[in-house]
Amino acid sequence: MFERKRWSGNIIVDIILNEFYTKAKRNNIKTNILCGNLRDCGVSDNDWCIVLLNLLDNALEACEKVEKTKRWITITIKCRENIILLEINNSFNGKLQKDGNGKLLTAKQNRFLHGIGLDSVVRIIDKYGGLIQMNGEDKVFKVNASMICENCVRRKEVNNE
Repeated sequence: MFERKRWSGNIIVDIILNEFYTKAKRNNIKTNILCGNLRDCGVSDNDWCIVLLNLLDNALEACEKVEKTKRWITITIKCRENIILLEINNSFNGKLQKDGNGKLLTAKQNRFLHGIGLDSVVRIIDKYGGLIQMNGEDKVFKVNASMICENCVRRKEVNNE
């Protein structure tokens, strides 16, 4: 069992990051998390769950398809003025499935039951007036997102590796 760390000062975000960190270590995924203080940042607990659980689960699943020595994930969550910036980068096998409009598709077999997670993330990012970009090249998948939050203030970030 891994030590529980205080990443952000937000109970829900800390629980999610701790569970993610534990799963990543169990799967031999090199992990680096840099997270600012998110206490009282204005994002609801439910919205943090939707965004982080979907994006982090996707990153873990992608890494599991890569040979063990090449598995890695970096997470950066920063507060700047009234904006939360979220960046998740991870190794992946270089294979992306997209529809005719360039929208990412799930690689899971049952597309009826899977593939709605990213739509939920986009909906939450949009709810906070933010933007999200996702792309993969050179076997690196990158997610960059922002959310506008009136309660978010610039705070010192802590790097817990």
